[in-house]
Amino acid sequence: MGNNFGRMFQHLGRRLWPHGGGTPFDPTGLQLDEYSVEHLQDELEQLTIRVLQKAGVNPACVTIAIEHVGATRDGLPLLRAMIALTQWDADCALRLLLGIGHIERAIRRALGTSWLSDTAHFGGVWVHPSIEVLERSSGLLQLSSALTTLQKSRGDESVWGGSSAFGSSLRKPSQG
Repeated sequence: MGNNFGRMFQHLGRRLWPHGGGTPFDPTGLQLDEYSVEHLQDELEQLTIRVLQKAGVNPACVTIAIEHVGATRDGLPLLRAMIALTQWDADCALRLLLGIGHIERAIRRALGTSWLSDTAHFGGVWVHPSIEVLERSSGLLQLSSALTTLQKSRGDESVWGGSSAFGSSLRKPSQG
């Protein structure tokens, strides 16, 4: 009986692809090998920008780089979105930092409905502050103040400011 199914599929295959060497039907109409990794990176960058804008993150406050991490077992490239917070804007920064889980989920959902999901794998979103934000803006001080207020509202001693070893790392060297 199993042999009958095999012959049936072979017959069906010959009817669908009579010349034997043809490519199986691709419902998207895309030739997946036509796209370079750079093209895929550009598309993922545009998709990431759209998701960030929907999340209320100003694209002028971030830099987006799409890294090609390597290839997966199936040969498709593995790409990840690297988002650097380059300018401190409290609303933008908080939306990015606190909303990163929602942002990554939105990117994954958008990829699921895009032709990109057929051509590459997504390795997630990485967020980091730029040197400008770390050393030359008041952003970390504002963030530590907000975190201190949040932690104190729970009745805990804050590790984000004051004399703790971690809190002292947030002060500028001139405040030493």
